[in-house]
Amino acid sequence: MDKKTNLLIPGGLFIGMGLGLIFNNVAAGVFLGLGTGFIFSTLAVLFNKKRERSQS
Repeated sequence: MDKKTNLLIPGGLFIGMGLGLIFNNVAAGVFLGLGTGFIFSTLAVLFNKKRERSQS
């Protein structure tokens, strides 16, 4: 994993925390943000691998 995909997990955490603050439920927002961060980082790694295979 490169540095850009590693930053998706804490980025999702902070976005989730912000949404949790809007809806007055920070804990749920943090967990949703972490979950989406993990999912997006996995998808980013898969797309990068697929792109690297198609270029070579």
